[in-house]
Amino acid sequence: MGEKSVLVLDDRGFSRIRASRYLSEGGFAVTEAKSCMEALNFLSGGAFDLAIISQSLTEMPGVDFLRLAQSMGYVEGVGPGSKPTFILSSEQAEAELIRNALAQGFVYVISKDLNRDRFLQIIRTCGGVGDIQGGISQPCQEESVESAPLGRAGARAPLLSFRQKSLSEESVCFQLSGTLSRGSGFEELGHAILAEIRGGARVVILDFQEVGYVNSSGIAGLMSLLKACTAEKGELRVVQAREHVCQVFANLGLLAVFSYSQEFDCEASASRKDSD
Repeated sequence: MGEKSVLVLDDRGFSRIRASRYLSEGGFAVTEAKSCMEALNFLSGGAFDLAIISQSLTEMPGVDFLRLAQSMGYVEGVGPGSKPTFILSSEQAEAELIRNALAQGFVYVISKDLNRDRFLQIIRTCGGVGDIQGGISQPCQEESVESAPLGRAGARAPLLSFRQKSLSEESVCFQLSGTLSRGSGFEELGHAILAEIRGGARVVILDFQEVGYVNSSGIAGLMSLLKACTAEKGELRVVQAREHVCQVFANLGLLAVFSYSQEFDCEASASRKDSD
């Protein structure tokens, strides 16, 4: 694996220097920008893998900087497939900011208060060089049945499958099972969810009770799906995840973003609908 290049834009010296030091110690090639103009000049002349943008820039919010860079043609694509991949850094990663950042094209909002190891874990995951399982970074592998995690008996983890249950005229539940990873049934899930939203559903609930494994591509895909649902004026919620999967969402600051609930029961809600 070659050295990943990262552009760090932060006009606050301490935050910029600390992030750059963490990245350098983690094996990244770092370019620092102290102003928006300097960052735009770097983007126009260099091919970066990642760009970490501070939300609290003096000249403009980080979200607005990405919008400006996109309008000037310095960014290829939007979201997880963009070049470079954009990450927003903020002192307070509130749910509304995260939603706005994802909608603009950031793939992640990272807290400036993270320690070195946690910071690098998230950056590696966003850069496609690490997977998250239970909050632990692992080497990235090709997405296939052969790269799925092994169970106790040595069997490969099942790919993603799902069942749909209508809860009301405006809400539907998808009960997921297996591995949340792009390329393992995720595309079919995305099509089914968007079909429900476009058919009139306003709330789509993802029941994670039978999801045993989540990796970085699955998280990225889920965030892209959230963006697509939001664009269609729909909501995407997550409920009943296992403890280690729930911890992944907590570590990434996504519980509030997906209006997470451990108490919601899709089966009970569907039964109540059928009895009405």
